Amino acid sequence: MKSIYLAHPLPRRKDGKAIQAKIEELGLKVFNPFYTEARPEIEFLDRKGGESSRKDDLTIQKQFGNTIFFEIIHRDLFVLNQQDGLVAIIPKDVSLFGTICEAFFMGIIQRKPVFILTELDYLTAHPWLYVVSQGNIFTKEEDLIHALKKWRDKNGE
Repeated sequence: MKSIYLAHPLPRRKDGKAIQAKIEELGLKVFNPFYTEARPEIEFLDRKGGESSRKDDLTIQKQFGNTIFFEIIHRDLFVLNQQDGLVAIIPKDVSLFGTICEAFFMGIIQRKPVFILTELDYLTAHPWLYVVSQGNIFTKEEDLIHALKKWRDKNGE
């Protein structure tokens, strides 16, 4: 079974679960960095409740200290190495440095397939995103799902 890393920004982590379910319906294994494995900082934010925000990283830093950032990055890189591809969700209203770094790592460093779903149509012509994803940039969820089906079928899954 092919595996996909679901890269998406922390404040939109709950939206990622909906996309995850649709990808899993294709028979692909999805690693959701916020929920596949227990993460104390995510459990803390979810227990805290309320709306997720761009300040979640500051909340994590105050609660857990700076060393957790090294743990997060090392864990993410370890898991990325084990995946067959990556889906990056790029919303219009949130900063997403981690998502972009994960996509770059997979597409350029690992030379594995990257699929990008964005709410911003002009990003379909962004040179960096285009090269990282080999042109697999979509503004419609159904187009992303169709591309993932083709990839799955081409690779014998």
